[in-house]
Amino acid sequence: MRSVVLPSPATTALDLHRLLRNAIASGEKILHLPAGDHHVEGTSLPEDLLWISNNDPGVKPILLDFQGAGNLTIEGNGCRILVHGVLIPLLVRNAKNVTIRNLTIDWVRPAFTEVEVLRSGEGFFEIDSHGQLTTEAGRLVAVGGGDWPRAHLYNALSFDAARREPLGRSGENWSLERCHRASARPDGTIRVEADLGWIPPAGIPLVTMHGDRVAPAVVIDASEGVTLEDVTIHHALGMGVIAQISRDVTLRRVQVMPAPGRLFSTWVDATHFVDCAGAIRLLDCTFRGMFDDGTNIHGAHRKIVEWLGPDRFVVQAMHHQQLGIPYHRAGDLCEFADLETLASLGEARVAEVKIRNSRLQELRLEHPVPGLEGSILAVRKNDPDLMVEISGCTIGNNRGRGMLLSVPGRIDVRGNTIHSSGNAIETPPDAAYWWESGPVQNLEISENIFDACGYAMCGTQVLVVTAPAGPSDLHGKVVFRDNDVRLAGATFLTARRVRDLEVRGNTISRSSDYPWFDGPSTELEAISNLHIDPLPQL
Repeated sequence: MRSVVLPSPATTALDLHRLLRNAIASGEKILHLPAGDHHVEGTSLPEDLLWISNNDPGVKPILLDFQGAGNLTIEGNGCRILVHGVLIPLLVRNAKNVTIRNLTIDWVRPAFTEVEVLRSGEGFFEIDSHGQLTTEAGRLVAVGGGDWPRAHLYNALSFDAARREPLGRSGENWSLERCHRASARPDGTIRVEADLGWIPPAGIPLVTMHGDRVAPAVVIDASEGVTLEDVTIHHALGMGVIAQISRDVTLRRVQVMPAPGRLFSTWVDATHFVDCAGAIRLLDCTFRGMFDDGTNIHGAHRKIVEWLGPDRFVVQAMHHQQLGIPYHRAGDLCEFADLETLASLGEARVAEVKIRNSRLQELRLEHPVPGLEGSILAVRKNDPDLMVEISGCTIGNNRGRGMLLSVPGRIDVRGNTIHSSGNAIETPPDAAYWWESGPVQNLEISENIFDACGYAMCGTQVLVVTAPAGPSDLHGKVVFRDNDVRLAGATFLTARRVRDLEVRGNTISRSSDYPWFDGPSTELEAISNLHIDPLPQL
């Protein structure tokens, strides 16, 4: 009987990489990937320095590189890409009219470890390693995983085994990285000691979170007309899909969800869009089990740190995961905003951009803008036809929010079902931490089901439209109508500095599935025009 020698993951990865690059070079319009399972790892792949918004930059191996592709469809034929270690499975950059469909992406060793809490008490818990965890120098580290940073222990999140979701009213232990001490016990278990606000009780599943945001599954960069269709992402060492400075991106029936037998999916957000333009569509997608939000759609603030004249200045990227990305480009409309209130101070078109380094860009405007010197922000203003459509999607069983929406243009959130442990929908323009820009101008949320959103975190709610204190409206029109709202807490709406706020036609009831959080039904401040139906007493 002759033995069959399977190709190594390194060889398979290089074969797939060359298959795509040859198809692009020869001008093929459709490329069929081989069916079946493809185990891949990055040691033989070409590498590139990638600056990926809201993920960690660095030199990354690239599996399927769509650089320069045009009018190309990839038919996955149901294949599974099974990743070992760190690599970028799909990188779509400087490409146009690319469709990717019918494939699955997963990691053989995810950056989570699911264990059962055997015993716990004040300041400690004990777990079975299951051969996936060990101790090194008093720290809890993951076994396997290749070259992802397995020694970083970011969190240990308690799960509800029956509901397969983060445990209600449980704590988040982000301080574990700094304060824990792990030791092997004579019976083969591991004891973790830490001064935590939340000690997981015995008998529950605990998911430990290792690593960093080092490898999203799909990166879309400076591209136009990209469609993902019938793509499933079971895990990623970062976000599921991240798109930056791209135009017209559609996700249709994309699933970010745990693989069979797991409680969790991606390391952070299922999907994320930064300074994208045109039409952004999420249609009939399913996002479950992430350790962060279902989607984030926002811009990026840059701080003006030096004025070189009335038409020239230097902007700085303020968050380390926004370095190296040329958000401002010649021809873009640049909007200026007050650093404290985020109020708009005017706009001008960019004539020239010089990149000084990964943090600084020098901008020259077409016309001078005198009188703006000072601590202000600059943001690339998305084109006026920006349109976000999110419909028919299901988001839930995740740690975090359902959606973060902070862009101008029209945003239509319709016919979705959201069951997030945190806020369902939030619009938080920010110039303090993430520096994510964009008050909303025309946001309509209609005909959705909000099922006990915020059940795990006291004080969270369905809709939060935030803004810093300021003298005038920041957000434009927000409509919340004809939704089925099943509350886990009394407060379902917080809004500040909105020009027009309309809340009508909603069915609001009290969920019986989770403990109740008391509080006011709404928290409203600085609303110029308010139209709200009487709210029921719950």
